[in-house]
Amino acid sequence: MNKTSLAIAMAAILLIPSAGEAKQMVPAHALEAAALNAAAQTKAAAFIDVQGCGSTSSIAVGVADRRSQSSPSTDMPLKIASVSKLFTAAAIVTLAQRGMIDLDQRAGDMLLNTDAVGVAGRDATLRQLLNHTGGVPDYYNLPGIRKWDWRLPLTPERVLSAITGRPATGVPGARYAHSNSGYHLAALAVGRKLGRSFAQIVNDEVIAPLGLRDTVYREAAFAGELHGYVGTRDWQDSAENTGPDGGITATMTDLRTVLGALFLAEDGPVRSAGKAMTANAVETGKPRLRADMGTEVRESRSGKVFFGHTGDVEGYLTFAYAAPEERVTIIGHLSASEPRVLEELLRSTVSAVEIACQQAVP
Repeated sequence: MNKTSLAIAMAAILLIPSAGEAKQMVPAHALEAAALNAAAQTKAAAFIDVQGCGSTSSIAVGVADRRSQSSPSTDMPLKIASVSKLFTAAAIVTLAQRGMIDLDQRAGDMLLNTDAVGVAGRDATLRQLLNHTGGVPDYYNLPGIRKWDWRLPLTPERVLSAITGRPATGVPGARYAHSNSGYHLAALAVGRKLGRSFAQIVNDEVIAPLGLRDTVYREAAFAGELHGYVGTRDWQDSAENTGPDGGITATMTDLRTVLGALFLAEDGPVRSAGKAMTANAVETGKPRLRADMGTEVRESRSGKVFFGHTGDVEGYLTFAYAAPEERVTIIGHLSASEPRVLEELLRSTVSAVEIACQQAVP
């Protein structure tokens, strides 16, 4: 259950192929073939959504439930895990741009004296927490993480209590160290400052303004109709997809809307936030991968830039990116914990997009 391994793998393979490589593919059927191959390998469901450069593809294939053999659909709510960080950061940055909070204020200054006592990184700023330079130890690195009761929701109180007394990963602002815990600390601080639940904040600042009819910030386990598998075990009823670091469920249509609103639109409710979320990316120590507030900033071998995130909870893997130069969004999801298969799905999707964009050039 290492939530950084998927991001590392994606950094290694998010490489738009050269023109010579691209010519070997057949664009018309590449996306469907990639999805069918992923579904066959995992014996689960595979989803792809690509919009831009003349492509308007939305695909769902495989099985949503191995027992009943029911089929998935493109309008199913997906457990998008860490892609949820886009929503958390967008909400907080939007509030800051309206002057309701300060991104450079320390989280500890917003908390009650009894909140997060003994948690390393309590003195980090909101900006540092959102770009993973806050020094907060990640609860996914705890030795006993696999013994947690995943039927219980992930809340800031639960997560921060678990890391109390753990050493910091660094001085706030000094270096990047991926921390899901930092998002729980940021959410708790903002909620205290405004006197609102963080679920309500995300709804008010992102979900409602963008008209996302099938997106929910989850505070309790959501089963849904899409089963997710780790080997033969079904994680459908897990509450891992809860909280500010990974608690959003959304359809591909809604997720596409968010990517466009943050990174492609001329203006709109969260476009200014999207610009701020990519303006000061920090080095992660990994090739062609930088991090900003809620956003992975990836550069392809050919120099093309992608903004978005990957997501990984047990049984469900996701990628979601926008390429501003090409004005393209790409989304992929698997209902099985098979990172290698998701890597193949992403590679095939990016290859097909490259061809579509080449053909769209007059």
